[in-house]
Amino acid sequence: MAGIAVYLMYRYGPNLVLWLLLGFAWCYALTVLNDRVVAHPGTSWVVSAAVLTGCLGLLLLAGPGPLRRLRWRPLVYAGALTYPFYLVHQSLGVPVTRGILENVPGIGLLASIAVGLTLCMLLAAALERFVDRKLGRVFRHRLTAALHADEPRRESRELSVTVRESGASGERSRADLVGTGVSGSGRP
Repeated sequence: MAGIAVYLMYRYGPNLVLWLLLGFAWCYALTVLNDRVVAHPGTSWVVSAAVLTGCLGLLLLAGPGPLRRLRWRPLVYAGALTYPFYLVHQSLGVPVTRGILENVPGIGLLASIAVGLTLCMLLAAALERFVDRKLGRVFRHRLTAALHADEPRRESRELSVTVRESGASGERSRADLVGTGVSGSGRP
């Protein structure tokens, strides 16, 4: 939720509602963080909260902050990988990492996390290249067309209602409307 609030700040500008949403999302994340830290012995809540807050601070710098105009190509590509990475990390990366730890215990925690992260990054890159780039254009085009396809019909209905209302009072005749391309039937 915090990431969505930061994106909305980037897109539409910061305002009080978005700052409150961000604050509530940050507080909620800190309360949930305790449950996750307890599940991993030897992990400090304070360190985890500092890392979480630091990442949120980086988002604020990059979103609505002073780094928003930074368009370095590797950073733009990394940003494009964030959503596909989000989609695969929990369902594939975590089970792979746990499976490595259970089946090859000698490899260690950090190495198994590195393998899981590498797998997730490769899958995210493949999804971005073969799904997001190709289907993203098609979906954007079709959704935009679908959103704008209803506009003429809506205008036509509004004109039709206006014509019917004015026709009942006798103010405009059908001959008056012929030049405008509007008929009394509501069709342009």
